[in-house]
Amino acid sequence: MHHVGRACDSPMDICMTFNTSARSLIKYGHARKVDGAEGMALLAQAMIAARRFAVSNPVHTSNFIPEINRADCTG
Repeated sequence: MHHVGRACDSPMDICMTFNTSARSLIKYGHARKVDGAEGMALLAQAMIAARRFAVSNPVHTSNFIPEINRADCTG
């Protein structure tokens, strides 16, 4: 989002990209590779944010926003 002028105030280290997208971002100097241990530590930080902001404010990007049908919801 930084590259399109829509960056947020969250720490950049918890924004994760995987596979082909990650390789491309690393190749062109927009991201860095982390090992498994560091990745797990960063994921733990991201999950703290996910628990804090809950479902109504998704941490990850998506083209979809969930809509709950309360009549059919079983919890």
